Amino acid sequence: MRKPSMKKKEIVLNLYDIGAIKFGGPFNLKNGKISPYYFDLRILSSYPETLKEVGLSMLDLTLRGKEPNILCGIPSSGLSIANSMSFQEGLPCFYTRKEPIIYKELANDLRKWLEQSTKAQKGGDYYSGFKKAVEIIEGKSGLKTHGIESYCDGEYPEDAKIGIVDDLINTAETKLEAIDL
Repeated sequence: MRKPSMKKKEIVLNLYDIGAIKFGGPFNLKNGKISPYYFDLRILSSYPETLKEVGLSMLDLTLRGKEPNILCGIPSSGLSIANSMSFQEGLPCFYTRKEPIIYKELANDLRKWLEQSTKAQKGGDYYSGFKKAVEIIEGKSGLKTHGIESYCDGEYPEDAKIGIVDDLINTAETKLEAIDL
């Protein structure tokens, strides 16, 4: 496994220099908390040398002693980092699509509500309109409607030992969603 040419402190300073680390919040985080700082690693693809160093550092930190045979990038920030790691270590990589879970759950919740609703009488305008809304939501689910339908882009063997790659961890929710996919 290759080692990063920059030390961790240099990588952090570089991330700050390119604007990936921001101070002076408040910043609203995905988990609903407020933070005085924010990491925006979505910009790494615009800085290939920094992305390379982040990928090498992630390989060194996360795969030491572990031997996945494939990497799974989590949208969206984890995609470029997983690619960097993949290229440098020679590991195959695939990606999850998180939108299917969100839209599928929304459509299922709405369908349950429709079944329980006393206002929705089958065949009425209200029922037909609501049913159409659920179909539209399912159509926007992120699950491809052309080619081969899949919750993941790329290939992986059934017995794969998968290394999940994302940029940060707060609650691990997106990592658990990726495992479900």
